[in-house]
Amino acid sequence: MPLRNLTKEQYTAATYDDNLLLTACPGSGKTKTLVAKIAHKLQSYDLRKKILVAITYTNIAADTIIDRLDAFSIPSDNLWVGTIHSFCLEWIIKPYRGHSARTCKGYRLLDQYEYQEILDSIRAELKLKSYDKINTKLNSDGTIQTIGLSPESIRAAALYHSHLSTHKLIDFDLILSTAAEILNSHPSIGHRLSHLFDSIFIDEYQDTNQTQYDIMREILKHGNTKVCLIGDVDQAIYTGLGAVVKNGIEICKEFSLKTIKEMTLSGCFRSKQQIIDFYSEFQDNSITIRSLQNNNFPSETLSYDRITTRDDLPNSISKIVQKHLSLGVSPNEIAILHPQWYEVTSIGRAISKILPNIPFDAPGLSPIPHCHENIWYKLIRLHNIKTSNKNYNRRARLASEILLDLQEISVSMNENLNARSLLKASNKIIIDEPDIIGYIQSLTQTFCSALNISIENHRELLEQYESLVKSTEKRINKDGIDRDPSNISKYFNESTGIKITTCHSTKGDEYEVVICAGLLEGKIPHWDEIIRKSPSYSAYMARRLLYVISSRAKSALYLFSEKGIYTTTRNEYTPTKQLSIAASKLKL
Repeated sequence: MPLRNLTKEQYTAATYDDNLLLTACPGSGKTKTLVAKIAHKLQSYDLRKKILVAITYTNIAADTIIDRLDAFSIPSDNLWVGTIHSFCLEWIIKPYRGHSARTCKGYRLLDQYEYQEILDSIRAELKLKSYDKINTKLNSDGTIQTIGLSPESIRAAALYHSHLSTHKLIDFDLILSTAAEILNSHPSIGHRLSHLFDSIFIDEYQDTNQTQYDIMREILKHGNTKVCLIGDVDQAIYTGLGAVVKNGIEICKEFSLKTIKEMTLSGCFRSKQQIIDFYSEFQDNSITIRSLQNNNFPSETLSYDRITTRDDLPNSISKIVQKHLSLGVSPNEIAILHPQWYEVTSIGRAISKILPNIPFDAPGLSPIPHCHENIWYKLIRLHNIKTSNKNYNRRARLASEILLDLQEISVSMNENLNARSLLKASNKIIIDEPDIIGYIQSLTQTFCSALNISIENHRELLEQYESLVKSTEKRINKDGIDRDPSNISKYFNESTGIKITTCHSTKGDEYEVVICAGLLEGKIPHWDEIIRKSPSYSAYMARRLLYVISSRAKSALYLFSEKGIYTTTRNEYTPTKQLSIAASKLKL
């Protein structure tokens, strides 16, 4: 059934069972092909105890793959899906944490708010400005980066890592470097994993950085595991953060592969030709993409607005939204994008006040920050995912994951406690609290009572709880988010409203109507991609993100380079140059 309704190209890729580099243009059915490939492997091959690993770009992408497999009623016992950070934690750091000096005596993950708090404290101590950059990434050998950085920045990075070491903390970058260190210093671990994993599928491979390549190499070089890399080089939006785009020859060399088959998915089933012609202006290698979209949309639009001011932006966007809703477009087929999170939050609040009766799906408006590895966040998520036949497998997997987390930190539990009983306990819990902090406290206490667990007796549980509460409080105060927990469940369930998010996080999504603001020099490309960078590099980074933004749209694309935004020196932001060039060429 998963192979039904595939094109010839998709079918060939889905049934090919060896090393594969699959290039896929926007809307060519990449996710559909990946799911079919995994499903075919699960159904048609005797994997025994071997595991298929799918590395996704986001947690949402991982959920999408699992949900589609569930829809096919395909058992996923031999499948693991998640982000590269989750992979490193699950398969390398947690089981082998004793092999690293950084994790052998315990560790806790740093969330973004605690990360920012530490940096703010260091800036105050060293009398640095808020815009003074502190590079907290380490070199591959674990030393602090110094090239092109000021003595103050180097000193700040040293203080940051000293703080992390003292308090047994690791940040997201250290998840990768710690995993790489464990594999490099203990080759037998990579060899062991190579016998466990039948295949590794890497989605959005163009945004893989060298440390991630190093991690995969230590597993793949033994020749026991097949690899499939899927992506589009024109959507490489993280090269500024170290992502490295490699061709087939380079991948073979990197992973010590004898050979790798290269295939392509052509044709776009998503967008109308007008949209395709526009985003093709941002390609580096000119490839003709033909629209295979036959749907009749109520409105087809390509618009570029350079006149609207920042103050009028919410009203202008609201009018576009109302127009398409009146034409019958579903709210979950509309996306509002911006390159910066704090602007996403601001725009989201403003538009939701103008359109109070319209549903919105805005993760940035959730009072609880996304701390996917925090056990209390997982319990909150479990409690809020709606109970239904459709969601049962997802909830059961999450319950099993929570129980494993508790076991790993040596929490004693009733021997009869299993995923099913945890689900039943969650279903019985009713929390009536007017404030989100009180909600977290009550839900946590109720879960602990049901599981007969005392937080105070387990340092890691207490630290994770305090971290989540503190981060939630900071998020509310910093972003002005509502403290009311009554609608919290909407942030943990399937999207039912207009999506409001960042340009980067929308990669892989598709919408009938896409509205994007903030298309300004200094935002796209970001100042970090302009200052001390060559003009060609800045232009490259701008084209990559413009390509991703524009290729999300099926039929209507509205772009804004709003006026009235100024730098700290009172210079007004100007429209993104690459967008202006394309708009002028196409007479927008």
